[in-house]
Amino acid sequence: MQMIQEKSREETGFARRGAELPEGWEGEFAARLERQTVLYARLLELAREKRRILLAGPAGEEQARSLELIVQEETALIARCRALEREDWALLEGLNGWNFKEMISCVPEGAERFQRLCRVVQELRQLNRENGEILKRFQRYVDFTVGLLEKEAGSGTYRETGAGKGTVKRVAFKRSRISRQV
Repeated sequence: MQMIQEKSREETGFARRGAELPEGWEGEFAARLERQTVLYARLLELAREKRRILLAGPAGEEQARSLELIVQEETALIARCRALEREDWALLEGLNGWNFKEMISCVPEGAERFQRLCRVVQELRQLNRENGEILKRFQRYVDFTVGLLEKEAGSGTYRETGAGKGTVKRVAFKRSRISRQV
């Protein structure tokens, strides 16, 4: 039985240049790919939920709280993804010159697992880009609205008089764009 395994390892490329990979690394590597895929898939779900909330319209307290919870979970998941990636690099460094591509080719269904991970990451990247554009549009709208309100406040009904702080004088009211529209 052991002789068959050794032959199989040589045939599949597990041993090369005199460098033997540790026993059982294939299962650990496949499990790491799967864990990364699960983490990134959850990040993708959160990005979709964020998109739903952003497109739902004006944000109230409930929507703001939902977004806050999503961002908190995203932060924790990203930290876990980074930790896994650091472990992957450490694993690669300890494998006597093997590279990621070679390892994938030696793991049963390695290429398929890696492709699935790549698809999830690519979709997440695209959705994050689109969500960022939505947020930029919201920011421009908020900036515009604040600008209108500042103009309105600047043309206000009252203003501070020179000598005494806290003393106000009634002044003429200029109609703003908002009051003209109403």
